[in-house]
Amino acid sequence: MGEPVRGWFSTWTMNRGNVLDLLELYDTGRLASVTMLTGLYFKRREASVYATLLEGIQERGQRYLAFLNHTKLILLQAGGNHITVEGSANLTSNPRLEQYVISNDRELLEFHTEWIEALPWRK
Repeated sequence: MGEPVRGWFSTWTMNRGNVLDLLELYDTGRLASVTMLTGLYFKRREASVYATLLEGIQERGQRYLAFLNHTKLILLQAGGNHITVEGSANLTSNPRLEQYVISNDRELLEFHTEWIEALPWRK
């Protein structure tokens, strides 16, 4: 099946479909680990979707943090691949014009994972 894929995800808000897709990727082994960041807006405005994400992440022993966040990132690391997706879109299905930059660059992925890992994670 190849190298395990570790994933870090950051968005301001999410929709239910994307939460369920993320959990399914973990459940099917396509993601070996999930670190998820959202904004506080998501926690307040989408309470039931937030609860689904929080419960799903906790049940699977993965990490989630809601804070004053507005970044939109997808970081995937597997073997020699270090994929960074930076863009303007949240993890929702809004029909808007969005932009992305997709890179396979170890230093860029490490830049982002370093600030993510420095956040105040609860043990």
